[in-house]
Amino acid sequence: MTVTATEARLPEPLEAVRSRFSTAAPSETPEAVKEFLDALGAGNFESLERVFASDLWLRALTPGGTAQARTRDEAIATFTSWFGGAGPVRLVEASTGRLGTRDLIRYRLVLRPSFDPRHWYTVEQTGTCRVKRGAIRRLDLVCTGMFRSNDHGVPL
Repeated sequence: MTVTATEARLPEPLEAVRSRFSTAAPSETPEAVKEFLDALGAGNFESLERVFASDLWLRALTPGGTAQARTRDEAIATFTSWFGGAGPVRLVEASTGRLGTRDLIRYRLVLRPSFDPRHWYTVEQTGTCRVKRGAIRRLDLVCTGMFRSNDHGVPL
């Protein structure tokens, strides 16, 4: 049996797909998301207290398993356990966007982890968050794990 183009279900035109996803302009990115990225990029995990709601719910999928935190303090402790023992931490790339009621975030960090402080490693996390009343209340992340790299974040 031969199926003609008019009988086959064709995928949506790319323009229709793009209309449902928009990259947020810098002015559209919530201040809490900007401050979150700044804090990570500076390795200043204590300042996450200003951007996380007290009842923040963090869920993360990492190469080592899953992580979950149900409060701001637990979430800060989670980020500190991931990156806090590192030497310098640098944000080398970040992007934000919008999908419905959620903010999309992606960031790449370069750091010297405590398990190998002589070498640089790159880690990238991607996810969504919900910001309400100026604070991040929900944060869902997927993490690549750490890959040895040069100091610009290019994996070796």
